[in-house]
Amino acid sequence: MLTEDERGMRDAARAFCQEELMPNIVEANRHENFDRGIMK
Repeated sequence: MLTEDERGMRDAARAFCQEELMPNIVEANRHENFDRGIMK
């Protein structure tokens, strides 16, 4: 079971990934491209 703080961190990380990373990942997959900069 997560504490309230842990749930907040989880939710913030999830939101960041959905808003900032996923649009680029989806586009890269469409073009069969991999942006190595995403791993930095």
